[in-house]
Amino acid sequence: MWLGLVLVVVIVAAIAAATYAHVSGKRQKPAEQISSGDVAVRLDAFWSWWRAAAPRLAATVDTGQARSIVGELSTRVHAIDPRLDWETGPGLKGSRHHLALSAAGDMELRALTERWLSLAPPADNNWEYYPARQAFSRKGVTLADAREVLIDVDSVRVGLETDSTREVVNVSFSHPALAKLDELQRARAAFLTLDNLLGEDGVERWVGEITTTADPLPEGKPVEAMATAVDALRRAATGERFAIVEFRTRDGHRSSPQLILP
Repeated sequence: MWLGLVLVVVIVAAIAAATYAHVSGKRQKPAEQISSGDVAVRLDAFWSWWRAAAPRLAATVDTGQARSIVGELSTRVHAIDPRLDWETGPGLKGSRHHLALSAAGDMELRALTERWLSLAPPADNNWEYYPARQAFSRKGVTLADAREVLIDVDSVRVGLETDSTREVVNVSFSHPALAKLDELQRARAAFLTLDNLLGEDGVERWVGEITTTADPLPEGKPVEAMATAVDALRRAATGERFAIVEFRTRDGHRSSPQLILP
């Protein structure tokens, strides 16, 4: 879904001491995608490195130095496939931290992240593992490629429209700092903020069209209203419809749509 250079996003978490990081891969056109013939070799190489490095990386994150591991971890993840995103965050099931890979809406890459997970070591006190970004409480995201522009969650306002036919919620996403961002950065900020709230799988299943603006929304609601709308839709959903997730810029340009089945 994404084209461009490596993007580092610092996650500002509502957690003492530890900070976390998100990195996007180098998006390539389909014709430039690397061969899948040595996927098993690349996955084995990653997990062999990880087993030795994991305690050291966890200790580094514990001290709030997540940025210092970005280069090393990015090199290892992008050796699996340069289109992959990755993210660190707090443990959700008992570990201190988690590591998640992300396919960023690419169905082929999602199969790869699931395969990556199937080879992961058991969760321990330091780390647990996920094939997509997870929902957890964060104060916001800072886009490092945009000169540290902070999208704080408290200032986000959303306009919501439930499409009962497609069983998705269309979102207008507003934050004053979006005025400092280009269209790709705006899209990334919106998706990451919603991923924070719903998890990546929740966004892909329940969110339809996303539009962004730096202007105030006259009837905008706090971003938490999105979770309430999705919960209501989930309870009423038949499971017999599909969702198409896309991003539309102000000039009408749209990202490649992603078909998400229930």
